[in-house]
Amino acid sequence: MIGSGIGISVGLVCALLLVHGRAAVRMREALHLCTVVSGQAEQALHGTAARRRVAQVQWAASAVELYEAREAASGEPRPTGVDPVAVAAAEHRAYDLLGRLSRAVLTDDRAGRGRGRRRRPGAARPS
Repeated sequence: MIGSGIGISVGLVCALLLVHGRAAVRMREALHLCTVVSGQAEQALHGTAARRRVAQVQWAASAVELYEAREAASGEPRPTGVDPVAVAAAEHRAYDLLGRLSRAVLTDDRAGRGRGRRRRPGAARPS
């Protein structure tokens, strides 16, 4: 009886230590990924339509990972050691860049649709 109580206590302490370490590492990695991808997204804004579309997807994925890492770390009993101001700034930048990328991709799509339409010979001209 006492042995199982000690085993449970040791297991709980080990689980808390391991989970905490993973949450802190995940937060640091997600923040670093956002920093790297944000630079690529800024460059893609001035690049081709294909680069903007790829950057939009990559940036959205990194922003979601940062959000999920922050949420996972919020339930931890000890802080992760990651500056919450840096995380908030990265999230704010993510939403701003995603909006700019989305508008650019929409503009690309509209321009592509306008160029791709051809009238059939003899078809009536739209009024």
